[in-house]
Amino acid sequence: MYENPTISDEQFGHRFVYFNYSFKYMTRLVVKPECTTSTEGIPVRHIVTLEQYAIGHDGSVIGTAEAPQFLFFVSKVSSSYLRLLNISTPSLVMTFAMVYLLSFKLRDILMTKPFELTFRELGDPSRLMRLCTSISIAREAKLYDLEHDLYGKLIYILRSSEALIRYTQYEMKNIV
Repeated sequence: MYENPTISDEQFGHRFVYFNYSFKYMTRLVVKPECTTSTEGIPVRHIVTLEQYAIGHDGSVIGTAEAPQFLFFVSKVSSSYLRLLNISTPSLVMTFAMVYLLSFKLRDILMTKPFELTFRELGDPSRLMRLCTSISIAREAKLYDLEHDLYGKLIYILRSSEALIRYTQYEMKNIV
């Protein structure tokens, strides 16, 4: 009975029609000029309302305009400043990526020189090697408190240039 519903050309021309086994629904988008709908006496701002009507097999509307209504809120995707600069969203993402990568490269160039200088000008690294060996022996012996203390000492020495220079100075022996 509802498999071949009839619908007038005027209704079909400017509305979307959905067919179901038992009912056919007509959906239309309504743009209201005042952009508000009164809900329980309170005006609600919106841009587009979607109204849905059930249509009988002969093309007549079943139900009223009180069918389900959905409110769509439309907001700007990008700011007006970007529109003034004529920048699209993909190019903006690419710009951010380039700035991000260039900042890492610039940081790499500027920050590695002091560390390279510190490690190239080490005096006697044998004390640092003994400290690292002591850390690994403490770990093997499961002396975790001692390992923690020695590791803290190593981090302190490597972070402080002054402590690193003092710790790696050559010990003067009697040369006579």
